[in-house]
Amino acid sequence: MHKRKPITGSCQITPAITPPDSPGRAISGWMVTRRDISRILLVLSLLLLSNCVLPGVLPPESIVTPTPTPLPPTTTPTPTLTPTPLPTSTPTPTPTVPTYPTLTFIAMKDEANGWGLTNNLILRTTDGGAQWQYVIPVGMIISDLPIRGFFLDVNNGWVWVSNAPDGSRGILYRTNDGGQNWQSVEVPLGDPYLQFVDAQNGWAMWSTGAAAGSSAIELYRTTDGGATWEKVYLIDLLNSGNPGELPFSGMKNGVTFINKQHGWITGSQPTPGYAWLFETQDSGKTWQHVDLKLPAGYETGQLSIDPPLFFGGQDGILPVTIVTDKPIKVFYLTRNGGQTWKVFKAVEDGYYDFITFKEGWVWKGTVLYTTKDSGKNWASLTTNVDLSQVLVKLDFVTSNVGWALTMDANGISKLYKTADGGTTWTPLW
Repeated sequence: MHKRKPITGSCQITPAITPPDSPGRAISGWMVTRRDISRILLVLSLLLLSNCVLPGVLPPESIVTPTPTPLPPTTTPTPTLTPTPLPTSTPTPTPTVPTYPTLTFIAMKDEANGWGLTNNLILRTTDGGAQWQYVIPVGMIISDLPIRGFFLDVNNGWVWVSNAPDGSRGILYRTNDGGQNWQSVEVPLGDPYLQFVDAQNGWAMWSTGAAAGSSAIELYRTTDGGATWEKVYLIDLLNSGNPGELPFSGMKNGVTFINKQHGWITGSQPTPGYAWLFETQDSGKTWQHVDLKLPAGYETGQLSIDPPLFFGGQDGILPVTIVTDKPIKVFYLTRNGGQTWKVFKAVEDGYYDFITFKEGWVWKGTVLYTTKDSGKNWASLTTNVDLSQVLVKLDFVTSNVGWALTMDANGISKLYKTADGGTTWTPLW
């Protein structure tokens, strides 16, 4: 009888074996029953159906020798970086306007409508300043960084918001529908002085550094409402003071243009009798110094000149503070677009505002000086409040209606309104 070889291979089989004391046929000292044989045959059949490899059952040529898998390298491979998608920008929620908004700036355009700024937000009023609504551009970052604005009229406004910790650049937001919609552009401007002559043409001047009563500036121009800006001038220390150039000396404080070509930059310099006033006729590319004749008795005073105010293109007023033993305010007048300037009577130095070439105010203590003839004569009114220590902005829109914005030492602002030309002032909150 042919002996069976022991089963070896990739499958290990442990059949259920009947103990030796069970009746049946003896195989190598064990007793195997018919039931055990049936179980063994069943297990073998199942193994064959499940592709279990048994030597001697499959033909030799069908056996595949596996290819050895190479060992991984000893160094750890660099992982592939999967770009993380940027989060979808979420519109900035409009905060609730507090009962008493901390305004730092106002620009009233008529008896009902005006603009306001806080340290970091933009507001509008449509009821003469009693209530204010936020008009915040979508995506505007609300932070403690500087904010500055210029508002041409009820509809057109530009607001610069810093987006750099050092204030060296920012986002310029512009609207032509009263703040309902805004467009934005990043600009290389730091805390600029903005001025527009119409909805398309404007200038931005910012200081790029100051030291010991001197400052460098850059001047930019736009002809498309602020969408794009061109640098038209910068102070080069190597050429400062040459013909056609602005000097590095002096602190520059503002710029005014009356059309696309003709404008002025103003400032101050601690030199007796020197007027820091320069004029351009080519959109700001070259500049010429403008000398001013000082009033009698003030020839050795130190001058601080603010940007001129123009009404109707040719009629302008140039506000000048002259300091000797005490500061005074004088207003130089032009009727020919700045070709010549003439000064009249001086008043005490204070906050001022003009609504026309002829009609203006200067407020000092409890006295409000008023003129109806471009400063040739001044009348004085005694007011019901003294805001001289806290006043930051005086803003009239008619002969009778005006506002006074104050800020105390704790940074708390109040808004006052007059309806009688400045004698009586009532706080709006």
